[in-house]
This record gives sequence, structure tokens and C-alpha cells, in this order.
Amino acid sequence: MQISDTYPESYWFKSKILTGQDSIELKTGAEVTGTWALELRLDKRVSLERVLGFDFLFSDGPNFISPRLYDILVSSNISGLQFIDADIYIKGKEYKGYKVVNTTNALAAFDSKNSKCEPLLSYIPDGPKKYTDIVLKKDISPAVDIFRAEEDFTVMLAVERVKQLFDSNQIVGVQFKDRLVKNSF
Repeated sequence: MQISDTYPESYWFKSKILTGQDSIELKTGAEVTGTWALELRLDKRVSLERVLGFDFLFSDGPNFISPRLYDILVSSNISGLQFIDADIYIKGKEYKGYKVVNTTNALAAFDSKNSKCEPLLSYIPDGPKKYTDIVLKKDISPAVDIFRAEEDFTVMLAVERVKQLFDSNQIVGVQFKDRLVKNSF
């Protein structure tokens, strides 16, 4: 799963975690605990109707979803997600029912033989890797429907059932690919 090619850069929200946690905690593939108060703002000049037409939205911190997508995910028993209430503001007006999405599981999912990577830091060649071409393993057996890749926490993956659910409900803002090429870092 990744951001849709049709999601405008001008629709990226500014995030603020009012309770002090680091938003990176929401991308580790683990459930978070405690009280979270999140505020997501979009104050740019945008088409309100178009922004509200997206079901999967992005920010400089966590990803979040529309009330419609939340209802679809919950009623379909999609596993591997934790939902956190968020205060959403567009041009100063609050919109209710939006949820930050936290994936609660991570799984080794990259085909190491066919994926391409390079050291994130050149002076630590055996350290963290930056993947530029990702090929998924053919034999992944996740215990949940949506999860993060252990190899690269920015990569969210989903089983075919989720893709079909999103397609049949015409979910806007996210797309599915079998192979990822990450050129711009």
C-alpha cells in the first residue's frame, strides 16, 4: 500500500502530537499504549470538497483515514490496525470521525535476493539499508491483514482481501503495487 499518484502534495497535513509522543512510534509495527492526542491541520488554499473526497490521507507524521474508511475496515474485521482519534482541521474548521491508523504488526516481507538496497549511511556498510527496488517474497503468510515490512518501516503491506475491499468500495488516496521502486529519498 502506498500513497496514490493522484494525492496532491498540497493535501499533506501538518501533524502535532499534543501529548508529547514521537509520531515514529506509529510506524514501528507495534501497538501503542497510553493516551494520544493528535491534531492534523491543513491551512493551505485547497478545494475542501476534493480533500474530503479522500479516504486515506497523509501528513508529515502519521497517516489517517476518513470516517467512511474506518467504518469499512471495522465492519470487515480487517486485522493488524489500531485506530486513534484525531482532531482534523481544514482551513480552521474541525472535522469529526477521522482516525490515525497504526499498524500493529511487522513481518519480514522482502525478497532479499531480488530486492535492491544500499547502506543508509556509507560509513556503516552493514548497518541500516535504504531500499530502492523492493520485490516481495512469494510465500508471505501474515497473521494479520495489514502490516509493516520489518526491512523498511515506511512500507505498509496488505493481503489481497484488503486490496479487493478497497477496490470494491472505491477507496481514494491509496494504491496497491506488487513491486515498489523508491527513487526519491
